[in-house]
Amino acid sequence: KNILKKKKKKKKKEEEDSFNIWEKYPPFTLQELLKEDNHEYRQLYFNMLNEFITICNNCKPNASHYLAKKLQELDLLQGVVTQNIDGYYEQTGVDSDNIYELHGNVLTLKCYSCGYSVESSESMKEILSANHDTYIMPDCPHCKSNNHMLSGTVKFGEALDNNVLLKAKSLIQKASLIIVMGTSLVVQPANQLPGEIFKNKNGKIAIFNLGDTDLDTYESYLFSS
Repeated sequence: KNILKKKKKKKKKEEEDSFNIWEKYPPFTLQELLKEDNHEYRQLYFNMLNEFITICNNCKPNASHYLAKKLQELDLLQGVVTQNIDGYYEQTGVDSDNIYELHGNVLTLKCYSCGYSVESSESMKEILSANHDTYIMPDCPHCKSNNHMLSGTVKFGEALDNNVLLKAKSLIQKASLIIVMGTSLVVQPANQLPGEIFKNKNGKIAIFNLGDTDLDTYESYLFSS
């Protein structure tokens, strides 16, 4: 019983940490992160990355991620459009070419000088740990610029990748059914994407969410709590 209680407490603590991480750190803007002399701000950013990547590594994909994998196996999945940055859909085996990450992926590195990007996974944590006291990321292997390699996530003050956004819109417009899961549909412009299906006269929406959304009156199927 004591072991079970300890496991429950540990799991609860991990869940609390995962939800509180965004309250512990300030919003990180791209402009401030690229300032070479902004050491304290950059340190906070690196601390947040380390913590978030640790949380991601300690957690696993859930049923919603495996649902996408199952639909792919049944040849029913055209693609996944997600605001999440943890890479869990790809971990389940969903084809990476069919995943549209609107806010990027925390396990990639991106050069903000030339646009070069690379998947880093485990190496990301090694890089962050190695540069913990210097507040710098490695030089870009493509353009050799200093201090401009950051995580491949969308920062405050940074626009979404227009190419990804356009592909997501096109995907939804051609769909016969879209499944909207776990989102309040508040954050723009992602909250406008489900409405693109109405350009297909026969398109339908299924919404699975704990709360109400602005699309609830338009949905074909609604599962809410």
